[in-house]
Amino acid sequence: MSVDEIRSLTRFFADACERAVRAGFDLIWIHNHGGYLLDQFMSPLWNRRDDEYGGDLEGRLRFPLELIRAARERVGASVPIGFRMAIDLKLEGARSRPEGLEMCRRLEAAGIDVLSIDQGCTDTTPFVVPPAYFPHGLWLEDVAAVKRAVRIPVITSGNNFRPEFAEKILADGVADFVLMGRPLIADPALPNKARAGRIAEIRPCTKCNEGCIGGLFALRGVECQVNAAAGRERQYDGLRARRVRTVMVVGGGPAGMEAARVAAERGHRVSLYEKDRELGGLLRAAARFPFRSELGALIDYYRVSFATSKSSAISE
Repeated sequence: MSVDEIRSLTRFFADACERAVRAGFDLIWIHNHGGYLLDQFMSPLWNRRDDEYGGDLEGRLRFPLELIRAARERVGASVPIGFRMAIDLKLEGARSRPEGLEMCRRLEAAGIDVLSIDQGCTDTTPFVVPPAYFPHGLWLEDVAAVKRAVRIPVITSGNNFRPEFAEKILADGVADFVLMGRPLIADPALPNKARAGRIAEIRPCTKCNEGCIGGLFALRGVECQVNAAAGRERQYDGLRARRVRTVMVVGGGPAGMEAARVAAERGHRVSLYEKDRELGGLLRAAARFPFRSELGALIDYYRVSFATSKSSAISE
């Protein structure tokens, strides 16, 4: 990019921020995530410029800081501006933690009101969207370090899917907010269920990345392996049967359990038959792996769904 292009883009971004505030948005978010453009300027691995926008830390931060100042001038002091970035890009030569923490301090000094911390980049995608074999609380060590380095609120994400785990993060003072993305695709009612204490009724995200991330990469749109209505809510949600029937579902694996749940949700009288003593089918075997524990939580979700609906889970 030429210097003129950088300055033009800065003006365009400020224009967009002003339009957003006029339209009624309450927060400006600078999504410097996963090796996006600003992150490329900030990293010595990609930024090889020899002008004022490259070189040392001050040069590599010049573009983001100019962007922040331009946005602040347009939206005023009362509109918060957030910034998302990775402390560790998980790529050799991309960024060290000490440099990442210094960047956070300078972003705070430039007027950023809240920081969202993650890991990884486009070259290390599993860290950007952590799959099933990555643990809960993947980025908490980095987040805690940022929390100690700045005075502004800090947000964490990264497989913090269960409300009780998220509450512990807040109680321990590791972060001020917990961000969830994929869990809300699996169950959009998660916050309301958690607030009401109905934790067991939350449909768990299994971190498979097949429907949400895989669907987007395949240009199919948002999908979900455990929530067939994702992206099709108007088509599926709230459907009630015109005529109530007595339904028998044979087989208590994932397909049978979902069929029984949906039929009961639509108002039918449902009985689910399974020859084994436990429901779950092959999910039970898969859930024995430590990194697939969410599959066990999925079985528990179905059990609770049956208990709170008009269906009856029958074991034979």
